Amino acid sequence: MLEIIPYNLHCLNNSSPENDWCVYGGFTLTNNDEIIIAAANEVLTLSAAVIFLLGTIEKDHSFGTKICEQLIPKCADMYVITSGQVGFINCPFDIDWWVEHSNEKVTSFFEDDREIITSLKDHIRAVLASGGFSSPVLLLHN
Repeated sequence: MLEIIPYNLHCLNNSSPENDWCVYGGFTLTNNDEIIIAAANEVLTLSAAVIFLLGTIEKDHSFGTKICEQLIPKCADMYVITSGQVGFINCPFDIDWWVEHSNEKVTSFFEDDREIITSLKDHIRAVLASGGFSSPVLLLHN
C-alpha cells in the first residue's frame, strides 16, 4: 500500500504566524514497506505539498500537464489569488514525480525509473493521510 508519511512538522522558529503560514518538515514515500523517497530529515514546505498532492486526486501531474512546478517544494511562499484560491511561488529546490490516471488506476513515475501502480482509492487514501485528514474513508464512499 502506498504511504506518504510526514515527519517533524513545525513552523520556522524565526517567523511569526502572520508572516509565514507554512508548515515545514520531512516525509517518506513507501509502497508495501519499500522506501521510494526517504526525505524524513529534510525541511520541506509540506503545507504547499499537501495542496499539490490533493490536486493529483483528480488530475495528472506529468510533463505536459503539471499541477505545479514540483509536488514537494523546498520553499514556497503562499498568496491568495482570488475568492479564496491559494497560489505559491516556489524556489527551484524540490522533490517531484509524475502522477498519471488511467481508468481507476494511478501510476506514479519516479526519477530512478521506478513505477508504482495503485488503485485510485489507494492513491486518494495515501494523499489524504499525508495531510492529516482524519476520515478519508468517508470521502471514498460513493
